[in-house]
Amino acid sequence: MNCKRPGCKSEIPVGRRKYCSSECSKIMNRKTAALRADEAYRNSIKFRHTKMGVRRCLSCGKDFLSEGPWNRICPHCSERNASVSVRSFGASMGGGGGGSGGYGEDSAERRED
Repeated sequence: MNCKRPGCKSEIPVGRRKYCSSECSKIMNRKTAALRADEAYRNSIKFRHTKMGVRRCLSCGKDFLSEGPWNRICPHCSERNASVSVRSFGASMGGGGGGSGGYGEDSAERRED
């Protein structure tokens, strides 16, 4: 009788039932454990209530495949957002650190006083 692990054609030695060696047994047990865990997650309440589907990105407006209602930014925009530094974000929002606050005409009036 041959080993039950796919790709292994070795004979099963006397005293063993399914696999030719402990290595084949470990490989198959790892795979089946991962499959069982995946199946348990798919049967869980969290997975069943997840509403996967196409959503519109809040940043660029393009449709993308969302993982659930918490995922509203497409992968492209998420990557772009991750690459923007905090310093450049603060400068674009007017918080450049000039000491005057940097908000519109009020800051110019404050400087004259």
